[in-house]
Amino acid sequence: MRSGFWSGCFELSNVVVIARTPSTSGPRVYVQDPKGGDLSAIMAKCSSTSLHACPAATGAQVLQLLDGAAVTLQGSYHRDMQTGFEELYLDHVVDHGSLLEIPAPAVLTVAQITRAARTRNKWFQVAKVNVPDGDPLVMFDLSPAELRLSGAACPYWSGFAMIPLSAGYAPPMDCDTSTTPPTNPPTRDGHAPDAVLIGRRFFDGFSYSADCACAAEPKQHSLASGSFVEGKMMGVLGLELGSGSGDAHQVFQPLSKDLFPVAGF
Repeated sequence: MRSGFWSGCFELSNVVVIARTPSTSGPRVYVQDPKGGDLSAIMAKCSSTSLHACPAATGAQVLQLLDGAAVTLQGSYHRDMQTGFEELYLDHVVDHGSLLEIPAPAVLTVAQITRAARTRNKWFQVAKVNVPDGDPLVMFDLSPAELRLSGAACPYWSGFAMIPLSAGYAPPMDCDTSTTPPTNPPTRDGHAPDAVLIGRRFFDGFSYSADCACAAEPKQHSLASGSFVEGKMMGVLGLELGSGSGDAHQVFQPLSKDLFPVAGF
């Protein structure tokens, strides 16, 4: 499906669930061919507000899926030929009631997960990234424009941006003590090609945030300008579309706090 050049209706038979987001309004499930390999995974989305709306029963079923579950999915696959963005809009899910072995994580470098890179062959797979000793990822932008949300309540940003120390950028401004959206949020040039956008799709397990205005929210552990990551981190890499624009950028979505070795906060 992903190696072709067209969109359409597809059935993915006996694939394995490798991750699922906790959102109740727009749950996502990531599935992969059991043998793994390039182009072997996809993000399937259930949304009641999209043009290809997901049946309520399907959405409820997605929220019950377990990692490792053997499933068959039916839906409409869309690939934007201009941006490269791709997803599967779910119509129907069959949970076969058995578990499959989850393929080994893809092994990626920091350069492969930057916002400007296009590591399409590994998108939607669970990926392991080794952040080198001596060149940690440091905070770059607490409120990157690409991850700005349009809602009127917390959260206001769906993630933050980090960058290798060797890139030579000064740290961003720290959050103040305000619990309302700051008048002048510490936004900077998030379009640096070597910046890494860190997303919070898996917010139940990954509670780290740099959202100044929402620092007091439950289940949020606020990072500071001096926070850094060094060592092995694991998450899901994919392409996302900017809010209200046709811009596309890679986002790395850590699966949990334990799989994101951050320090300095």
